[in-house]
Amino acid sequence: MSYNEIVKSIRKSKLAKIFGWIFLVAGILGFIIFLSTYVSWKLKEDNYNKEYVYSNYGYLYYENNNERTNVETIYDINNEIIELDIPNEKTVIMFCSKENPSECIYIDMDNSIDQVILNPIISIFPILLLIALGLFLVINTRKQKDDKGEEKTSLNSIYMFCVFLFTCGIGVFGWQIYNAVNYFNLKNDLNVTTATIYSEIYSTGAENDLYKPVSYYYVDNQKYIYVNDSYVDGSLEENIGTTFELYYDENNPAKVAKKENPVNIWMIIIGIAFVAFSTPIVFFKSKMEKRNDEKMA
Repeated sequence: MSYNEIVKSIRKSKLAKIFGWIFLVAGILGFIIFLSTYVSWKLKEDNYNKEYVYSNYGYLYYENNNERTNVETIYDINNEIIELDIPNEKTVIMFCSKENPSECIYIDMDNSIDQVILNPIISIFPILLLIALGLFLVINTRKQKDDKGEEKTSLNSIYMFCVFLFTCGIGVFGWQIYNAVNYFNLKNDLNVTTATIYSEIYSTGAENDLYKPVSYYYVDNQKYIYVNDSYVDGSLEENIGTTFELYYDENNPAKVAKKENPVNIWMIIIGIAFVAFSTPIVFFKSKMEKRNDEKMA
């Protein structure tokens, strides 16, 4: 289906404008919530350390410099005191006060608002997508005419959408390149340590056949925590005690890379697809508008 046909079908559809405004308003509201949450957290972030808190028969604690700290008071991101019931041998992410290490803010892995703190880029993606789709539908439901009063083609709406896709594609592709460069830099240093799986990130929304392992490793008798970037097949019960090797930075042992392929082929494919689809309109918008107008004449 050509762009002209897409535009015509959108302009004939009464639902297109309605959904366009729904997407646009939802995206703007989502952006406001995202921005307020993100800015609010950034203003106080320096007062906290990110910690992986382990649950051991009702007791929550984390280790830092080989010293164990018990978590006594837990807050949500709105600074309200909450009670948690974390299953045994599970790990949760908290930001603990530098001034009062036993006071921590709990980050709920299943709460989209809390995810803004952990993964702001991933959180903003669906919001920008909604805004882009909303603008695309709303603008295309309006007929545009030239100086002679004849209907003309404008790629302004799809142009913004394609710029969004192009930026995402470059970002996804660039992130994979960054991971590969980081991996080979660590690999070339030949500093290797062994990590042991002992827990998993607690999430009520995780599928039964997937889990996110939490492991510990030592460098110069100092204990560090490594958490998988993504969920993997299996369960903690099947893999607890399993060991694997990590490359680490001698000057910063907390910087590590697992001994495995650092590039996600599917993410590379998605990135290339986004760039390939959006490039013609992003860089050749005027020529395409002229060609579309000639076809519609």
